[in-house]
Amino acid sequence: MNFLFFDGIVRKSINSLRDIFMFNMFNGGIHKEVTVSMFANLPRRDQDSILQDLYDKGYNGKELAKFFGLQESSVYNRINAHRGRGGAQPA
Repeated sequence: MNFLFFDGIVRKSINSLRDIFMFNMFNGGIHKEVTVSMFANLPRRDQDSILQDLYDKGYNGKELAKFFGLQESSVYNRINAHRGRGGAQPA
């Protein structure tokens, strides 16, 4: 096998592993744990405001419940799902 070819494969594999590590660290690992911890330490009204904002941006109750470790029914009890998405409309 040509050394340069092999070296390219190794470098590509290392870059792929680095990408996988960074993806897991920020999209599922430490980033999620920090976000959920910060959310849990907020006052209830601030938590509700965040849930409402995320819901208005298109996340559904099931996604929010799974991410924050809440019951889906609890998420829907804490937001106003009937007002539509998109936040307040200008007068």
